[in-house]
Amino acid sequence: MLGTMVNAGAIILGAAAGAAIGERFSERYRDTLFTAVGMIALVAGAEMALSALKSGGSMIILLMALALGGVTGTFLDLHERMNRAAGRFASGGGRTAEGVVTAVLLFCVGTLSIVGPMKSALQGDHSMLYLNASMDFITALALGSAYGYAIMLTAPVLVLWQGTFYLGAWTARGMIPDYLLAGITGTGGILIMMSSLGLLNLRKVKTSDFLPALLWAPALALAAKWAGL
Repeated sequence: MLGTMVNAGAIILGAAAGAAIGERFSERYRDTLFTAVGMIALVAGAEMALSALKSGGSMIILLMALALGGVTGTFLDLHERMNRAAGRFASGGGRTAEGVVTAVLLFCVGTLSIVGPMKSALQGDHSMLYLNASMDFITALALGSAYGYAIMLTAPVLVLWQGTFYLGAWTARGMIPDYLLAGITGTGGILIMMSSLGLLNLRKVKTSDFLPALLWAPALALAAKWAGL
């Protein structure tokens, strides 16, 4: 779990640096950092999706996974449920609790924090988590300047979250063929691109509603394989 530990360390360092800077780091600078993160997320997501397609992924499966995943998530109202749950956790805890809950959602409910540890466990490739660590460092810097050192508390939550996916994938290693991983990675890349739209203030996409696509992608790829397509 080297990639996850690096990711957690980046959050701690970023939050500490941001808290040290404090109010001197104005909203204008935070917006600039989020724009930088958004652009990298856009490029990284596109690179992931294209790489998956080149390694055997199917554009049709990605389309169907996103469509079915989006419909499933919308039906389950995942985005609003997460917001309501976050509101309950933050209520009564003041500004600090609000900042910690916001940070947990940003750091954990993201495609890189789901697909990254799986790829790390299955292929020993930590590159996605290293990229996530870089992005989370900048995000933690911005959040730390606004909410203080409490943002550092999200690091152990991230370790538990990513560790769950890492251990699950590690247990199933050898049983997940490359074409299934390609479907998951390709879909994840597109979800990362969706997230970047919000960071760039281009469009507010309820990316959480599309998270079931990560389950639909391998299911559809497996069905296509069995059907000989």
